[in-house]
Amino acid sequence: MTGGGALAVGSEGGGGGAITFTVVMSCLTAASGRLLLGYDISVTGGLMQMESFLQAFFPEILRKTNNAQQDAYCIFRNQELTMFVSSLYLAAILSSLVSGHLTRTSAPVYLAEIAPARWRGAFTSCFHFFFNLGMFMADLVNYGTDTIPRWGWRLSLGVGLVPAAVIIVGAALIPDTPNSLVLRGRLDEARASLRRIRGAAADTEAELESIARAVEQDRRHASGAFRRLFCRREYRPHLVIAGDAGVLRSDGHDRGVHFHAAPLLHRRKAIQGSIITDVVSLASIAVAGLAVDRYGRRSLLMLGSAVLILSQVAMAWVFGARLGTDGGKSMPRGYAAAVVALVCVYTAGFGVSWGPLKWVVTTEIFPLEVRPAALGLGGAISGVLIFVQSQSFLEMLCSFKYGTFLFYAGWVVVMVASVAAFLPETRGVAIEAMGAVWERHWYRKRFVTLAPASAPAKFSDGPV
Repeated sequence: MTGGGALAVGSEGGGGGAITFTVVMSCLTAASGRLLLGYDISVTGGLMQMESFLQAFFPEILRKTNNAQQDAYCIFRNQELTMFVSSLYLAAILSSLVSGHLTRTSAPVYLAEIAPARWRGAFTSCFHFFFNLGMFMADLVNYGTDTIPRWGWRLSLGVGLVPAAVIIVGAALIPDTPNSLVLRGRLDEARASLRRIRGAAADTEAELESIARAVEQDRRHASGAFRRLFCRREYRPHLVIAGDAGVLRSDGHDRGVHFHAAPLLHRRKAIQGSIITDVVSLASIAVAGLAVDRYGRRSLLMLGSAVLILSQVAMAWVFGARLGTDGGKSMPRGYAAAVVALVCVYTAGFGVSWGPLKWVVTTEIFPLEVRPAALGLGGAISGVLIFVQSQSFLEMLCSFKYGTFLFYAGWVVVMVASVAAFLPETRGVAIEAMGAVWERHWYRKRFVTLAPASAPAKFSDGPV
């Protein structure tokens, strides 16, 4: 079986129990940590459309946007301008590696550990939902400040203090996960935390025992996570997935939405277009949250990939047919509306699949002893690729014209083929019992050491 069926692990792996108030509030608070990055990325991208900002720093870009004879593909071709946007990812590269070496828990891992197994996909999807909510907030702020001459762009950047304050307050309020408490030897606190999280009816003792076994396994590998990940054969599938995770996280969706619309629309209408796609994105992520634990990760990734490929090919056809290869033709209103609609379709396909599921899959699929290192490595690879994409996309668009969209469609084909062949299904599997998924995969099992026969996975937490 290529992808493997859905294992559902209940009492042995934990994750049973009801959706409690503690789980909901803790997950929402932890996921809100993504607000700031979403705001920062979208506000800096939106500044590229604001006259006050362009007039102060990039007047030549402003002249190009007002020139009817300008090649539409090359209006924003400026390395200094793109560096302003992509510089955020340089810090992300270093911070991902440092956090993978020094820390045990990040916001996505926190969500994966605290959520019940059968609803883990929905709760972890909140991480990407808040990222897009931050982008939506930024676009609304940019739309309002765009009419303020000279200093409107300063206000857009300053409002970023609001999501930052939300994160600081939220970090002080959320409780430790049971996994973290057990890791520090605080068993009584971990037991009490599990009871609050899972509810009175849940079998918390079985889950606590499962967590304790996973932590004991982790303690036998207290150091050298990166060395194990790179050098030991049994962790080779995890190393490959960590690299793939970096590629999955680097998809240029948000940049594509802005850059596809920019050559077609006036600056203020481009911001309006971003707001529309933000709404579509939030709605599609909500759909993903409802569907991911019912239909599985692989099904949504395959469906979303088909939508991405078709929409990218369609955009390439429209751009090629109406703008040509020199970008000098005008885009009729009907075709411009068609491209905006295709961007919305692309956004919906991304929001229901790769957007949230890149976090769902990567936070749940690694064993505890290499999880921080694998996530840190994936984050660093993602930062490098996003930086390269940000710096090269406008150059590619100017040089390859509509062929740029076909280039990215080709990469989606590669990604979906990788999912079909090598990504196991993890729906309903308790995070401490994820080794069983690797042991049953048609290809990965040849690398993974089989678990002891005395600790089999149980199948009690079935499909929703």
